[in-house]
Amino acid sequence: MPKTDRSLTSDERTNLTRLIQKGLKRIGAERAAAPEPDKLQQLISQALDMYRKLDTSRREALINDASISLGSLWGQVICDQMGWTWVLYREDSQPEQYAVVPPDRAHLIFPMLFISDLLDDPSIEQNSLLLYESVKSGTLPLTDSRDYFVLGARLN
Repeated sequence: MPKTDRSLTSDERTNLTRLIQKGLKRIGAERAAAPEPDKLQQLISQALDMYRKLDTSRREALINDASISLGSLWGQVICDQMGWTWVLYREDSQPEQYAVVPPDRAHLIFPMLFISDLLDDPSIEQNSLLLYESVKSGTLPLTDSRDYFVLGARLN
């Protein structure tokens, strides 16, 4: 099963930047000159906790927009802090998906899907900070280059 990724086009990058700005606004950090990455992750986690406490119908009405904007911001912090990069990832004949990967492509995170899972099911552990800290500290499963080992998504 072939696994591939490609760099974002200029238009895709522009769109992602817009979504990141929307995520900053959603957590109230759009006015900060240079927000600390750890603080941004804490604010994202707090926003997720808030959304997860909403009643089901209200949460479902917000989940798509919140997942995309907060997921974009969450992924960008990983890129900025750890030197990962945004790509469009494809496996077999599946559609391309936005993902962040380290330079060796050993691991892969789908930030928007990760955040969507956390918002969609409040019964699962809200572990956005835990995954961030694991990536930051390098305590990730051992794997080979170009394995694209998926982190953070439920594999049903």
